[in-house]
Amino acid sequence: MLNKNFLTIRNAAFVVLFIALAVVADHISVAKLWGNPGQTFTLFQILGPLPGFFLGPVVGIAAVLVSELINFVLLQKTADPITLLRLLPMLGGAYYFAMHGKKHPVF
Repeated sequence: MLNKNFLTIRNAAFVVLFIALAVVADHISVAKLWGNPGQTFTLFQILGPLPGFFLGPVVGIAAVLVSELINFVLLQKTADPITLLRLLPMLGGAYYFAMHGKKHPVF
């Protein structure tokens, strides 16, 4: 699950690249959410679980959390329950991809 070389130069570069793309992707609205005005489904919610596949559960989930924290600061989002609940599927997806993604490799 977690080996001694879990944060190599390549993985660190991927984390930095993912965080930069996540900040941009959070500005790209894909669809409006019903029932809550002002909430949209962004490209970040689609790409959020990917670091788990490439980096493993610990670093992948950490990359998602750091990118969401940066998005909260940059976009000045409020920490309402809906916004926090929308983070859980990305974290769960990152964990699932990390644990089960390598069994059926895509690349």
